[in-house]
Amino acid sequence: MKFIEIYDDNEALILERRREFDAFLDIEKTIEICRRMCREAEEDEEEVRDLANRIPEENPFEELFRNPNSDVDAFV
Repeated sequence: MKFIEIYDDNEALILERRREFDAFLDIEKTIEICRRMCREAEEDEEEVRDLANRIPEENPFEELFRNPNSDVDAFV
């Protein structure tokens, strides 16, 4: 009976402190948020790959290859 009495006397404090440690987590909502974030990351990666394929990488020596008489010092 003594334990029940102590609990009853301190129930509000016990419940208040319990909230600090209880996780009121909506797991379904959390999973959906994670899935959306993964899809967005995949779309961003695809966009970067598409952009890389559309913009050719510049070759700083291309003019030298095409024109052997070009001035080498002009590129410095």
